[in-house]
Amino acid sequence: MKARKARKARKAPKLVKSAKPTKLSRKFSQLIKQVEKADWDEVAKMLEGLLDEHKDELTYIQLVAGAKWMLDSGHWVLCYKLGYQALLMEHERPEAPEVLFFLFLHRNETERAADCLTLAKNYGGNDQKYVSWEILLLNEQGNNEAILELYDDGKVPFEKQDPRLSEIVFSVMMALITFNRVAEARELVDEHYPEVVDENPNVINLHAKINQAEEKIDEAVKYFEMNEALREGKQVGVEACWNKSLLQLSYGDLKNGWKNYEIRWDWERFPTRKFDFPSPKWAGESLQGKSILLWGEQGIGDEILFLTALPKLLEWEPSRVGIFVSKKLVPVVERWYPNASVYPFGEGTEVSEDMDFDYHLPVGSLPLRLGILDVSGPKYFIKERPETIALRERLLSEHPGKTRIVGLSWRSGVLTHRRIQYYLSHHAVKDILKDAPDDVLFVSLQYSLMEEEKEALKLEPNMYIPEEDFFDDLGSQLSYIQACDLVVTSGSICLALAGITAQPCITWGPKRMWTLLGGDKYPWFPLVHMIKCEPNWDLGALVISINKLLKVFYSR
Repeated sequence: MKARKARKARKAPKLVKSAKPTKLSRKFSQLIKQVEKADWDEVAKMLEGLLDEHKDELTYIQLVAGAKWMLDSGHWVLCYKLGYQALLMEHERPEAPEVLFFLFLHRNETERAADCLTLAKNYGGNDQKYVSWEILLLNEQGNNEAILELYDDGKVPFEKQDPRLSEIVFSVMMALITFNRVAEARELVDEHYPEVVDENPNVINLHAKINQAEEKIDEAVKYFEMNEALREGKQVGVEACWNKSLLQLSYGDLKNGWKNYEIRWDWERFPTRKFDFPSPKWAGESLQGKSILLWGEQGIGDEILFLTALPKLLEWEPSRVGIFVSKKLVPVVERWYPNASVYPFGEGTEVSEDMDFDYHLPVGSLPLRLGILDVSGPKYFIKERPETIALRERLLSEHPGKTRIVGLSWRSGVLTHRRIQYYLSHHAVKDILKDAPDDVLFVSLQYSLMEEEKEALKLEPNMYIPEEDFFDDLGSQLSYIQACDLVVTSGSICLALAGITAQPCITWGPKRMWTLLGGDKYPWFPLVHMIKCEPNWDLGALVISINKLLKVFYSR
């Protein structure tokens, strides 16, 4: 959850000169009356009209003021139009890029926000506020290392009069927590906001997050619920409920966790497209003689994760089951559930007429609707095929002396500041290779390999790199996984594919991942051994742990 600034109506600046009134100035006088009333929809309507009729007459100050009003009131498209027009008019002034910076920050367009901040700095001088804004940008990017570098160097301005102080404290606190410096994070919160003395959502969230980091779960839930109650129906309250749900799931409060998990559809920033289905959402009615369409949400790994619950749904005896998933996942799901009708979706995909079902349901709602809160129940697995057996035989025949195959995938294909801490590098992979017995062949299951990785790993005699690019060809990746005796992978799509083939697997992740559902074992797939890591875990220690588990495998 990101720090937020409470929006308040801005006092209208004096934008109309007292000289002989013009048609434009009269319209602006009328506009300002609506600003003072905080009737933002009417203000937006009037500004659209001004842009259409008086685009070349509007001054820089008028455009920037309008952009600020639209930013604060959530009319972001119009904010962009006004801010961009101001930027074209006078590009060597800081005000327009400042407004656009916050617009792009709110929209999570961090690269464009960074460009605007650079422009603002170039023409706004050495104002300390730009350091504060850089902290906000780094927080949005998940670049906690850079935040702590500024903090440890004493460059973060904690000014009491800064209206964004709570956002700055939040950003630094979260960076400290990420690097397991929880005691310092608590000191920072106690120094600036020892108590919740008002209804500032950022301050309430500070206390929720620091208590969560200290594993004071009841206290953390209390503060999340405080934001929910004070901002019922608002996005801040919705996001607080979403964060509470993940916390509850991660500590095993599955009944409340799954119930609150449903709030995701009310959260505007939830990273899943919402489809418009003609059929109603399934709420647990009898499915005998009825058809149901399950549709994928979140990432591809999540789609697979939740579809493991489908066998339990089949006990309800639906007449037909459809599965609407990401396009590149279709070959995998068709192998996994051959009796289902599988449909692909991609960017711009609409619900087709042949997808005529009595009910629909997003796959993430299956545990709650089916009453399998611990995701237990029957599982279906993809069986080994003749092509897979032939692939294994070919790999071993091409590498004389090798009798066992270990598949390796060490990272996701998307490397962001927020995610990179969970992955290994190819240098760590080389450490794993060098400790293996001579009869073990390693196969790269990694997709989107970089040239540097390829060149380094090709030099290893016990490493095989397939020619296929697994990023879009999940069918081939699945075949290679099934050809292995063991898979070692980060928590990426490779883990999910290994899971639905019931392959023995070693993986790793934070000890409080919500997907562990508060338990000691990975609940979604059998034969998965998960190494639970502390925040900011040492990657060298992780490699040692992986090698210890591999030695057990080698000894067998």
